Amino acid sequence: MRKDGYFNGCPREILFDNMRTVVDKARTTTTEVVFNKRFKEFSNKV
Repeated sequence: MRKDGYFNGCPREILFDNMRTVVDKARTTTTEVVFNKRFKEFSNKV
């Protein structure tokens, strides 16, 4: 069973915590979040 068919499509938004594969610098150490370059490229394609 495919999850996208089961749930009738894909989610519009996916929430991430400060995972190292997603965030290079968290807001706790800087004023703005710095996203991982590869993740940002992936998210622009989806």
